[in-house]
Amino acid sequence: YQELIQANMFYLSPIQPYVYEMPSWNARPDHVGENGLTKPYLSSWYIHAGTNTGQLMHNLDRHKSAEVGWVIAKTIQGLKWKIRKHQKKVS
Repeated sequence: YQELIQANMFYLSPIQPYVYEMPSWNARPDHVGENGLTKPYLSSWYIHAGTNTGQLMHNLDRHKSAEVGWVIAKTIQGLKWKIRKHQKKVS
């Protein structure tokens, strides 16, 4: 079952690190400032769309993703590689 899910999923990550805002009612860990904001860090999300996953990934891959600030890949290692590649291109 796990192999089936992994075969039908991919990862999406913004190119720039995100800053998240913690809710005021939540206890603040050390990495959250008094203003409720976290320190910037790279984020990623896995996407599973069942039998439509392949078509969704294909459509997103054809999109000019680097221009809108995100990359996609089948693995976390691929995601990191694409982010580094983009960062080298713009620096």
